[in-house]
Amino acid sequence: MYEEQTDPYLIHSDVFSSTEDKLVKDTLQFLLVSKNDNDSIEFDDDGDLVTNRPERLDIILVHRNETNIVQCGYQLWNGCLLLCDYLLTNLNRFRNRIVLELGAGVGLCTVLASRFAAKVISTDYDSDLLEIIRENVRLNEGICRNECVQIEKLNWKQYDCDAIDNEIEIIIAADGIYQ
Repeated sequence: MYEEQTDPYLIHSDVFSSTEDKLVKDTLQFLLVSKNDNDSIEFDDDGDLVTNRPERLDIILVHRNETNIVQCGYQLWNGCLLLCDYLLTNLNRFRNRIVLELGAGVGLCTVLASRFAAKVISTDYDSDLLEIIRENVRLNEGICRNECVQIEKLNWKQYDCDAIDNEIEIIIAADGIYQ
């Protein structure tokens, strides 16, 4: 299903240090801090200080640590981590919204956004990469809401902008690459 790379010029991941030329599975950890609208100090019935503990999200991700330029979507890039940080610190912008992710790569932002959005349409051009997104959504079924994830092939060069779903409210993309 996943073709081996033959290009001798490989791009190494700027997120993971391993240089294995194969699909690997890693766990990423995110902390979801719930913001309290008021900054007042609260105490429980016993007089103990009430603290908001961050929720820990351990996301399992199938990806590659190095690829040729054509398969760069199989890697996790820093721009994706920055977009994840934005998603997690701006939850109310995405809560119950319909989100389109362009060039989803391995689908990390899709997994996170699906936790809060009403629907996430995760797109990429590479059919094998879409299978990786499906696998990452399946691996993280305890974190993401699988029923609100829609995975579709999208070719930016042949896309009719007039055909875009009128229900889409937010479009996200990180490290978008096209040929």
